[in-house]
Amino acid sequence: MMKYVKAPVTWFGSKSRHLHWLLPLFPQHQVFVDVFGGSGSVLLGKEPSPVEVWNDRDERLVNLFRVLRNETLSVKLQQQLELTPYSRQEFQDCRSSVLSSDPVENARRFVVSCRQSHGGIGGNWSYSKGSTASGISSAVRRYLAGVERLPEIVSRLRTVQVENLDWRDALIRYDGPDTLFYMDPPYVLHTRVRGSYLHDFDDKEHQELVRILPTLSGKVLLSGYESPLYAPLQNMGWEVIREPVIATTSRRRTERVECIWMNFRRKAA
Repeated sequence: MMKYVKAPVTWFGSKSRHLHWLLPLFPQHQVFVDVFGGSGSVLLGKEPSPVEVWNDRDERLVNLFRVLRNETLSVKLQQQLELTPYSRQEFQDCRSSVLSSDPVENARRFVVSCRQSHGGIGGNWSYSKGSTASGISSAVRRYLAGVERLPEIVSRLRTVQVENLDWRDALIRYDGPDTLFYMDPPYVLHTRVRGSYLHDFDDKEHQELVRILPTLSGKVLLSGYESPLYAPLQNMGWEVIREPVIATTSRRRTERVECIWMNFRRKAA
């Protein structure tokens, strides 16, 4: 089994803590498409497929992944991140700066905004009064560890196609009998604890998603919380897996039930 590669940034709604039960649900496939790719935790955490596609509409994420796919630019990004101070002012500057013409600088600002923030969601600067065994601030250590992991992320992304498509276009372009679509859209608004996305979903878009998914010839896994908007899928015979999880981005550690809707039946063990 390959070594699990951690994502380059922490991200709201990341499935990094769920991979131990999520990935075993994946059936055999030739083409894997992470339609709402986010930080890439699912794609980076799974065994490589012959064809892999990471897709997201968030231009900040797309720029970061494009930089990481470029041998020269990825080295430059790591060097600049290593020289970036762990600083409240630097964090605030990175969050408020206007877009640069340099993709590496934009990627650096984005990584700093994520990796130096509390919970990784770009809100408040994260600091620590405690130290690690190596004798440095635990907050600084977490940031540096993320920077040090970049080379293995670059290596893993070498064969991955990076897309910036609307989810509908991604489904049309990559659908086929050998395709596995993993769908982790912004969760239905009334089911969330908190959090917002650059490209959010309203109820009408979730309803459109539910109408389109059954028309695909590929296999689909859809993540979300229980909602009447997704009831038609179960009524059509989709299997539903329910897994208790902890909503770690909430102010209180709240237990929720993560659901996976699948348009196929798992093979008996």
